[in-house]
Amino acid sequence: MGPKPVVVLKKLSIDQVQRIIRHSKSGKNRLSSGKSGKRGMDPAVLKELPPELLAEIESTMPLCERVKMNKRKRSTVNEKTKYAEVSSDEDFDANGEAARKRHRRDKGDKAWESEERERRGSGEHRKSWGHRDNRRSSGSRYRDSSSDESPPPSMSEVARKLKMKEKQKKRKAYEPKLTQEELMDSSTFKRFLTSIDNILENLEDVDFTTMADDDEIPQELLLGKHQLNELGSESAKIKAMGISSRIPSDKLVKLLNILEKNIQDGSKITTMMNHELDAEDEERLRRDLIMERVTKSADACLTALNIMTSARMPKAVYIEDVIERVLQYTKFHLQNTLYPQYDAVYRLDPHGGGLLSSRAKRAKCSIHKQRVIVMLYNKVCYIVSNISELLEIQLLTDTTILQVSSMGITSFFVENVSELQLCAIKLVTAVFSRYEKHRQLILEEIFTSLARLPTSKRSLRNFRLNSSDRDGEPMYIQMVTALVLQLIQCVVHLPFDKDTLDEYDSKVDQDLLITNSYETAMRTAQNFLSVFLKKCGSKQGEEDYRPLFENFVQDLLSTVNKPEWPAAELLLSLLSRLLVHQFSNKQTEMALRVASLDYLGTAAARLRKDGVTSKMDQRSIDRILQETPGNDETQQLQKALLDYLEENAETDASLVFARKFYIAQWFRDATTEAEKSIRNQNQKDEDSSDGPHHAKDVESTGEIMQRAEKRKKFLRNIIKTTPAQFTTLKMNSDTVDYEDSCLIVHYLASMRPFAQSFDIYLTQ
Repeated sequence: MGPKPVVVLKKLSIDQVQRIIRHSKSGKNRLSSGKSGKRGMDPAVLKELPPELLAEIESTMPLCERVKMNKRKRSTVNEKTKYAEVSSDEDFDANGEAARKRHRRDKGDKAWESEERERRGSGEHRKSWGHRDNRRSSGSRYRDSSSDESPPPSMSEVARKLKMKEKQKKRKAYEPKLTQEELMDSSTFKRFLTSIDNILENLEDVDFTTMADDDEIPQELLLGKHQLNELGSESAKIKAMGISSRIPSDKLVKLLNILEKNIQDGSKITTMMNHELDAEDEERLRRDLIMERVTKSADACLTALNIMTSARMPKAVYIEDVIERVLQYTKFHLQNTLYPQYDAVYRLDPHGGGLLSSRAKRAKCSIHKQRVIVMLYNKVCYIVSNISELLEIQLLTDTTILQVSSMGITSFFVENVSELQLCAIKLVTAVFSRYEKHRQLILEEIFTSLARLPTSKRSLRNFRLNSSDRDGEPMYIQMVTALVLQLIQCVVHLPFDKDTLDEYDSKVDQDLLITNSYETAMRTAQNFLSVFLKKCGSKQGEEDYRPLFENFVQDLLSTVNKPEWPAAELLLSLLSRLLVHQFSNKQTEMALRVASLDYLGTAAARLRKDGVTSKMDQRSIDRILQETPGNDETQQLQKALLDYLEENAETDASLVFARKFYIAQWFRDATTEAEKSIRNQNQKDEDSSDGPHHAKDVESTGEIMQRAEKRKKFLRNIIKTTPAQFTTLKMNSDTVDYEDSCLIVHYLASMRPFAQSFDIYLTQ
């Protein structure tokens, strides 16, 4: 590259300027990254020239060059603003611009990387770093620069910082910016209130008390298709705003009674048509009218549920008849409209004879669905999700809960309804957590339906995990496995939970409450495994449970040491003892003994392989420890993991159960360690007399007791911290991402007995 031109203001003649132009056209004075592209002068030079010289230069330029130059002038202000954030110098020269352009082309340059990050915030990096799965694939963008004197940050460190900056931006974006009074002035709220007033005004004279269920619904009570659709969407917006409670409760109660009649209108209409008459216009018209009524009822359900599940609603809106009608509608159309459309096994034989039992029919099932069916399916998914929210707010009768749990569990044995199953996990978990009397019934219903689980690879595993395998491919487990893990985790309740405060007297020992709660989860897991394993003996008719149990074990091995699935470790630990007991018991039938040995070998080999191949990233552990206050390594890591789960519970409510499970598990571990130490000491006291060894044992027992009490106190403080306080007390939530949390779980698990529990079976 030749020497750069020296610009002396007001002292260049026209000939000299023309020479500069010719020189630049010949390429001798071209800067590698100038704004003028491949031709013309550098804008930094032109910027410094006086106006009269610029005018003269323009007159000698070709037309295309003049057009470019005018464009450049118009964009000068924007360019200065754009680069003002980057450059600390007021004089922005061509060298700086050229260097920045070179850096932009050279994506491996670390110096540019930090500069670009400061300039753009989180705007650009979202494309490459926003998703956790892209961390591996986007590593080639940032190679180490050999010219850097100090060692560059590692690729994982860069990715972590970028992701944390992104999370902070998102958190700020979700902060409420308007007060409730300002939200009430919004057009959405006013429109919804006007709609309610119009409906109530038109139906002012109607008396609902005189109407029986079997009576024909008056036409004036049935709202229009668009009216119900708008009510559904507007009520969802107002629920999200958190201002539904500002609507007068008497108006809402009247609206809910009207909506109940609109739900009833489409709650028991069968949509199954005679397909032989599909070509007939009359049959098509009849089908369209029926589907319109069913869709209107779905919108009425959604509106009613949006009102009832909004924040801080008065008790008057939880009308039992409305809730019953919503459940009646949902259950009927799942069984008679959606399941037959999505899974051929649930279709009625057109020639009579009930359900088609052959699984071969599933292979012939058409994937193509009518648009109206897909719309109804999406609405029903929202309804199921809202019912689970209602369960968290309002206690329902046992009869209603039986309907809810049955409706939720049935969906896990239907194919091609993954979205509905995700909503049903939330629904069944809410029942299992709050209604202890129904737990055994739910487990029994799962057991009776296990034979209907899909076994084809196409629809076997549909629940996607957050983690990936060693090849970077996403990992999946069965929906029913995800359900069972969630059910075991949701059993744990801690002191200061709103449910626990209602059920237990405040005088009950809180330590005992935590320990008993975790042991209830253990009994639930033991019960499930023992019943499931018993079914794996000799074949029961056409049903063979062994492939199903094998798939379940594989799922447990995929979820172990993942932060959101702490129950997987408990299940595998209990399973190992159960399998050893089964195959060593000579009274057990031979088929079950052989199967038990096979499952034990599979689990032990897989866990051993994972233990050998997985490397503990000590650098990341040290970083987390440095950024987390405290001097007890175990407590620091536990705090970091609990912070991570608490923060991400905003997007995944199931993490609340996982967090409680970890706390109860660690609390029980500390209690068990202290009790075991006391038992050992008492035994030594009986066996030995006073002496130096005895004094040392007493001292070590005292240390163990002190350490256990310290850990229990730490966990008690975490339990007492309310969620509102927790958000302000979090110190290190921005230091831990998903990969770090997996590492913490793996590290903490290595100190528990489970880590070595399967090794003994491989050495025998």
